[in-house]
Amino acid sequence: MTMTETAPRVDETATVLAAMLTENTGRHVLDSGGAYGRNHERNAAMDVDAFKARPAVDASTWERDGKTVVSFLSLDVFHFLTERLSYNAERDAAFHAFATSEDMADESWPESLDAWHKAAGLRYVFGENTYNHEDALSQVVNYSVLEDEDTGDKFAAVQIHGGCDVRGGYTAPRIFDIGCEYGLADNADFSVVLTEPEATPAALAQGALLDAYPVPTGGRYLALDYRGNTFEDAYSSDESLTDGIVSYPRPSGLPFEFEETAVVVADDGTTTIADGPFAGWELSFDPPVCST
Repeated sequence: MTMTETAPRVDETATVLAAMLTENTGRHVLDSGGAYGRNHERNAAMDVDAFKARPAVDASTWERDGKTVVSFLSLDVFHFLTERLSYNAERDAAFHAFATSEDMADESWPESLDAWHKAAGLRYVFGENTYNHEDALSQVVNYSVLEDEDTGDKFAAVQIHGGCDVRGGYTAPRIFDIGCEYGLADNADFSVVLTEPEATPAALAQGALLDAYPVPTGGRYLALDYRGNTFEDAYSSDESLTDGIVSYPRPSGLPFEFEETAVVVADDGTTTIADGPFAGWELSFDPPVCST
């Protein structure tokens, strides 16, 4: 894959990630035949613009006990990674030259990556397969964070699961700069925001942060932070809304709960609380913000 020198780096990163998401990762012995397809097959017809057009957060609903409820959220893996990573063409080329050399040609990607980072003077910081922990990403990511022992610069070697069974079917590793060391570890975090009917929802949609929301025009908001596996904190333009609604480690008195709170979904996709003291308040869902 080649990019012109004048192409914005963010577009280069998006192009590489789109290529990974459509990379044919083949078949694995543990796949369940062709019964329900593979990630790369579902993504095959998509390009960068199509990935960009997908929502950063997808809230799925279903009918339960005669009411519509939000089942859970999915963080779009393309948006999640493009916010946190910047493609490092030089490091990536160096790794792939090493991995395809005569000495390493028969080794697996993990073995090649392990040998390369040691040979290149990179210290292993930490890594994970997101499947092994709480995870809200739309596709599984396997990554390692590496640090240049001379400069202190940090890099991420990233693989995306493009197959069927999670035990196989990963893309070739690609190397990216990573600005926030633990940014890839917040893959199970997001915020649920309730906005009063008189407020302007667009005020929240433009760059809202996990811990610092702008005050919407003409109304109030309540933001609930979901981190790992529970709601851990609440933020609001009116302290009376947050009084006593979240207690660690178990939430209490929450105005919104997955699988429980009845909602109404309009034809345009707008979701509102169906009943109770927050009836009519609009629900929106914000991804985690990459921070150091």
